[in-house]
Amino acid sequence: IPKTIVFHMPEFLPGPNRPPGNMGIKPGKGFLYRLRDKILGKLMISKFDEFKPLLNEKLVSLSLPALTHTKDLFDRADLRLIQTLESFDIPIEPRPSNVRYIGPELGDPDWTSEEKWQNPWSDQPKKPIVVISFSTTFQNQANAIQNSINALSELPVNGCVTLGPAMEDQHFSTPENVVVLRSVKHSLLFPHVDLVITHGGHGTLMRALSNGLPILCLPMGRDQDDNALKVEVSGCGLKLSPKSGSLKIKKAVKQILENPKFSKNALEMSESINGVETIDKVLIEIDGLLAKNQLITTKAE
Repeated sequence: IPKTIVFHMPEFLPGPNRPPGNMGIKPGKGFLYRLRDKILGKLMISKFDEFKPLLNEKLVSLSLPALTHTKDLFDRADLRLIQTLESFDIPIEPRPSNVRYIGPELGDPDWTSEEKWQNPWSDQPKKPIVVISFSTTFQNQANAIQNSINALSELPVNGCVTLGPAMEDQHFSTPENVVVLRSVKHSLLFPHVDLVITHGGHGTLMRALSNGLPILCLPMGRDQDDNALKVEVSGCGLKLSPKSGSLKIKKAVKQILENPKFSKNALEMSESINGVETIDKVLIEIDGLLAKNQLITTKAE
């Protein structure tokens, strides 16, 4: 039976030319970097192998070969589809034969409301609009959100906070230039704003970059440290500690809005995201796998 694995975020497996993912480590060239990546890669593989006994029990029960390492599951797949841009990622080189970069998923999450976006400042002189979005799941992000709100209160901007399910029951102190919305769709909001402050979840980043928006990242874990690093390296924004106070956030927002290079780089990234055509080629490959499987099944019968 053909096997396809879909990654909804950038590559995180260890391999040549890259450190293991989810550590926020910048890649580098030379012997010491290669040694670092090799050691950390072995540690990651060892950590994944904690799941190996349970997986092998299941595999053997299905008359399938056991794993030497948990990581072998990914290598055995006919296709491993990574939902981001290769130019945004730090790919394994040489690329494994089953890896395909198919571009990001840009649809709004199914929990977003049908709330419409209406600019509450439309009757006022135009100012940059900054979105604060630390949504989806709980990561103890209330302080980071409040510090971001406080930073905007001292700038000539307007701000919009999207709470999402993680923060919908939280109360935040807001100045006159900041509004709080429960879960307006980013597809409705982002075309009208100038900057996004976020923890760096891949979905929020890709939707922001697909609209050519620069980003200020305050990563809190998971894949966010890697994503924030890539935003910074690509020149599409800046990265701060999630514990940063309002003064640091204010300074970073001011820097991004006043330096046109961030918007320029984000706009170039948007052209790459919106120009992805890989998915059609991958669908043809999947059709080929199905046809091959049907042929094998027919011969077996």
